[in-house]
Amino acid sequence: GVRAQYAPVVAELRQESAWRVREAVAAQMAVFATLFAPRELREVVAPACAALCRDAVQTVRAAAFTGLAALFVRADLLDEVEEPALRTFLEAELRRLQEGTFHDRALLARVCGAYLSSSPVSSSSGRRAEMLGLLDGLARDRTPNVRLAAATALAGLEAGERVQVSVWPLLVSDPDYDVRYAATGVFVPFSERKAARTAKLASAPIATAV
Repeated sequence: GVRAQYAPVVAELRQESAWRVREAVAAQMAVFATLFAPRELREVVAPACAALCRDAVQTVRAAAFTGLAALFVRADLLDEVEEPALRTFLEAELRRLQEGTFHDRALLARVCGAYLSSSPVSSSSGRRAEMLGLLDGLARDRTPNVRLAAATALAGLEAGERVQVSVWPLLVSDPDYDVRYAATGVFVPFSERKAARTAKLASAPIATAV
């Protein structure tokens, strides 16, 4: 179709040296996921989006995750027999993020959240269960930033679906304040948090040299 002629432009712009151009392309990836035909998605848009999710500039990566989520939503609507390559590519990208740095894992949590927010809850696809399972694991991550991203994603879900994630009660009482706030929405002023920490330290037993 006519749109196919613009696919090479997407691939070219995602390699621009100016990060603001790459950010602008990343921000449009969710739109591209709905406009291009399956072939262009598989050969151009999905690889470009994956590359932007690995960009050296954080704001570019942050703009690209909604595009990756939108590609999963679009892949769910395509014929699985006709377009297995797109699904294979996207699933490999999920594994790469899961096995990557804590930045990758935090991005994965945002991808899961964006997918769950934009795909129908009534969808027969097993993808929702997969994304919820990933969030459950990410919410247990050793890095607070990853747990924060997972808590933010889970907080955006309907309460009935959120309670399916067994780790949710742990996020509500997470040792990191930002994670707790993302999970509960309860704001505690810094002065109160500081006073609580001071009181906790004051009540702690003092170790004595033997």
